[in-house]
Amino acid sequence: TSVQAAIQNWRLVGFDVQVHQAKMLNLNFYLGVMLSTTTYSKVTILSNIETAISNYLNSVSFDGVVQVSEVLSLVQNLSGVVACRFLTSAEGATATYPINGESIGANYAIQSVNNGNHIIDTYADSSTPHRATDVLLNDDTLASLDHVYLSFFAQNTFGAA
Repeated sequence: TSVQAAIQNWRLVGFDVQVHQAKMLNLNFYLGVMLSTTTYSKVTILSNIETAISNYLNSVSFDGVVQVSEVLSLVQNLSGVVACRFLTSAEGATATYPINGESIGANYAIQSVNNGNHIIDTYADSSTPHRATDVLLNDDTLASLDHVYLSFFAQNTFGAA
């Protein structure tokens, strides 16, 4: 209310300005990663990835874009990660770490979820298999990290990026 009052005092004549809280878009990220050695624990890798993605999402503002390439670049540059990619629709039923309690066999790419971790929307293209696409934010929406789910691959099972 204090922000609304301050804007009312400084608004242009003839304009009726309303202030409202940002809408939050809770996102799940489903990534396939290849680790450099077995000395990195799953817990540590997951924590590092969550921190990197969360920091990135905090830097994306209203009307911004959560870019697939930026997320992959951040994860790729973390210590212990050799390669990373988003899971595709062909891998939607793949077991992840940690286990997704709300898994319905269609967990891949980037998905918006509600507070119960139920899928609202999947950000993926229409190719076969479906691959992650950028998330375009509205002028009243900010992105926030809900969960990161990982599948671990060896070099011979990583597949195409």
